[in-house]
Amino acid sequence: MRRYRILLALLITFIFFEKSSFPSDIIYVSNAFGSWELFKIDPLGNKSVRLTENSIEEKHPSWAKDEKRVVFATNLGDIRILNLDTGKIENVFTLSKRADQPCFHPEGNKLSYVGYSFKEGETSDIFMAYLKRKKDRVKGIITTRFMETFPAWSPDGLKLIYSLFYRRGLNVVEDLWIHDFRSDSGFLILKNGFQNIQADFSPDGSMIVFASNMSGNFDIWIMALNRGFLKRLTYYPGYDGDPCFSPDGKRVAFVSSRSGRRHIWIMDLDGSDKMELTKGMYECRDPDW
Repeated sequence: MRRYRILLALLITFIFFEKSSFPSDIIYVSNAFGSWELFKIDPLGNKSVRLTENSIEEKHPSWAKDEKRVVFATNLGDIRILNLDTGKIENVFTLSKRADQPCFHPEGNKLSYVGYSFKEGETSDIFMAYLKRKKDRVKGIITTRFMETFPAWSPDGLKLIYSLFYRRGLNVVEDLWIHDFRSDSGFLILKNGFQNIQADFSPDGSMIVFASNMSGNFDIWIMALNRGFLKRLTYYPGYDGDPCFSPDGKRVAFVSSRSGRRHIWIMDLDGSDKMELTKGMYECRDPDW
């Protein structure tokens, strides 16, 4: 009997550990009900929850570190924050440019976003919005003669990775840069003549995962920053993109069209054990884990 109790206790512990070892929910947008709205799903794909219901297009959601707030952009050019405890949505104060691709800073009291301008052709720069300030609430933090897109913070909040967009003849090129705010300087980490986009830092800051069309179509790649080592994680001939690390750094969520429509998938860091989380006659995009 005692041996039985010990085995049962070990089994319960193992089951609890296995369940608790899975990180928090993945937030994403989907047109499952017509318009693009916010959803969240657990990493096992067992439960999808609709978070918003409206007719505007919502896109590029980003978790706050406390997992109680989600910031997202809309097709109206503004940025909004959803409080998951209350269900209330608040507009971030008036921004000077059409805003997109918001990303919470790890501190949670400020966020970066891409501000677009269309006065002399389309241009974009990266701005910081300080949520608790009474004045000087918006500041330009990265400005070049090209377009900067897809900003994402390092875990310590000291670095920002982004794509630098420009054209070379008829081709679109997007290089990956990291801006270090300690030295207020940027450095190039990937330039190959292709589109390298949607980069995300690993939880320990040692790696990035990103999408690139260097293989002919968009696939997911991983890079060790200290060595510059690159590894391709997906080989599907269609679209694989929108990658992000899990909070424990052991998995990657991404969007793939391999099942016929774009849905949310997860995989291990070596590209194995791929699993489709969302399924149906609709599409999903912009996951953040």
